[in-house]
Formats: sequence, structure tokens, C-alpha cells
Amino acid sequence: MEIELTKFKGYLVNSNRVPAAETYVVVLGKFSEWLSTRKKSFRNFTSSDTEEYYRNIPNGNTANTFLGALKSFLKYRIANAESDAVFTSESRKLSQISTIRTRPRRGKREKVALAEDELIALLSQLRAKPRTPRNDLVYSGTILHFYFGARPIELAYWLRTKGVEHPAKIDWKNNRMELWTAKVHFYRVLAWNDAVTPHMKRWCEAIESFSFPRKWMTQRIGMYEVNGVHITAKTGRKTVQTQMRLAGVNDFIIDSILGHISHNSQIGDSYTDFELFIPQIEEVMKKKHYMLSDKLYPYLKE
Repeated sequence: MEIELTKFKGYLVNSNRVPAAETYVVVLGKFSEWLSTRKKSFRNFTSSDTEEYYRNIPNGNTANTFLGALKSFLKYRIANAESDAVFTSESRKLSQISTIRTRPRRGKREKVALAEDELIALLSQLRAKPRTPRNDLVYSGTILHFYFGARPIELAYWLRTKGVEHPAKIDWKNNRMELWTAKVHFYRVLAWNDAVTPHMKRWCEAIESFSFPRKWMTQRIGMYEVNGVHITAKTGRKTVQTQMRLAGVNDFIIDSILGHISHNSQIGDSYTDFELFIPQIEEVMKKKHYMLSDKLYPYLKE
């Protein structure tokens, strides 16, 4: 089964689904181990097996990730079926599994983004660390995650300018870049204030050597907690969206910055020319960003 999962991972990578590749293979590997205790495998498991395993995953988000991974794997198996029997069997299985209802994203309301004073508390903790290359890099990485709100994989992998299929296009002179969007697969425009440039340069010089780019920041700031919020690299993304909404930034601009397809427009994005919004995006990110407030701006300075 390890060989088949390896092939599936390669398929995801070749389909520009790098972030999903590692996660999906891990969760499916655990399912494979569970199946083996019941003398079954991916060749002969049933939808009932799936439901039983799914129900017993304690974390709702993990359970939903498993369900998504299994559906993706079955679609891969169907697309590469070696016989009509396999095609029919896997198609039937996918149809049955698709009826399983996903769990609510959160069973209760919980805090996932930082207020301005909470972000200051986090940055103060990081600044209190001795000045070493690694600690400086963690600090700069934190600034970038809470400034751009990009996905961790985007800032640690797609921000590279070499060795990747879609390298970032960075205009250092004008504090602007085009960053590949992990899930939607297009370049989006981001910009930054002059105070962020030193952090950008430090980060960009270091990320070329990251062995596990998606995990680098989360592994290093995961020890921090602020007012009940467990800090991860993704906390920055949630904070950017929350703070920009509090500041009254148009939702379409926020979606553009974060790399979302807008869900707020009644007519969708099919006929929207994103190029015409670039001046507004630059205005928000260079002059009206929440981290440029009187209280937070000093923490951007080297």
C-alpha cells in the first residue's frame, strides 16, 4: 500500500497540490494501518469501514480532512483504473462515501485571531529572545505571516524564486510581488510598506534551504499562546482577515490579498478584471495595513 500512496502523492504534486500531498498521505496512511488491524486494505474496504473510522476520529477538522483525502484518493483510483471492475467498484464506493456528512468546522465559538494588543504581546515575547540568526528569522517570519496573511506553504515554498514551478516575482524597488496561490493556482499581487523590506529580505534568503517549508514556522512558534489562542503560522492568516474587516477594508480586496475566490459577490468573479484592483490592493497594504498603526508600527522596525 505504501507504493500506491507514494504514487498518489506524486499525482497530487504533479497536479500542483503540494500542500495537500503531504497531509493526505499521512491521514490515509493512518487509515491503512487501521484497516490492516481488521485484515483489510484499500483494495477491499467498504463505506461502512469508512464511516466507523470517521466517527472515531476525535477532532472534527481532522475527520473532515480524512474524508477529503479519501475522496481524492478514490478519484485518483478511478482515473487510473486498470480494469472495468476496479472502475465500477471505486465509483460505487466514492458515491457511497460522498453521502457522509462532514462535521461542523468548530463545535463551539473559539478565538482564532489576535487583537492588536495580543499581537504586540506575541511580538514582544519573540523580541525578548537573544539576537541569533534563527531567532531573528522566526521574528521576521512572524511579521510576514501577520502582514500578508498568506498560507504557510505560500510564504515558505512558493515565495522562493528558484527551484519551484511557479517562483515568486518580486519587485524590490516598488515593494510589490506576484505570489503563486496554492489552492486556486494563479498569481496574485501583494505589496508592503518599506518597514517590512528587511524582514522580507531575511526571510527570502533563508527559505531556499528549508527542508520542510510548510512546517518551518508552525514548529517554531507553536510553543506560544496568547489569551487562549494557540499560535501557528495560520494564525497570521486569520488575524489579517479579521483585522482588515474590522478596519472596514472591502471584502473583495481582502479576498484578493488572501488568495480567495470571492464568495461575497452575487455575480461571482468570472468577469472581474483583477488587474484594475491592484492600485487599491497596494494602497491598503502599503499605507492602510493594520500593522501600520501607531502601536504596531514600531515592531516592524529593525
